[in-house]
Amino acid sequence: MKLEAVYDRGRLEFSKPVKFKSDRVRIKVEVPDSEIVHPPDRDHLPQELRKQAGDMLARLEAIRNAPFPSDDQLPEVTPRQSERMEAFELRAQSREEQGRPV
Repeated sequence: MKLEAVYDRGRLEFSKPVKFKSDRVRIKVEVPDSEIVHPPDRDHLPQELRKQAGDMLARLEAIRNAPFPSDDQLPEVTPRQSERMEAFELRAQSREEQGRPV
């Protein structure tokens, strides 16, 4: 389905109200080339800067793809951390009793 929209400071505003089935929907947008500020060409960046960016990206990907630690690899919960968890639980119970969002 083709829909018309206007881009306004980071938001697409449809010319007619649209209700989607999901909160997140992938769409295709056609924008005139004359309306886009083109980013600088990456080939003109210094080699050192491109290598640094590549290294950062590799570290982030390693973190993103790392397996979850098993229970025996997790550090022990300190008494202070235990107190804080109990306090958060009490606060959540109190908010729920008051009819407030948790």
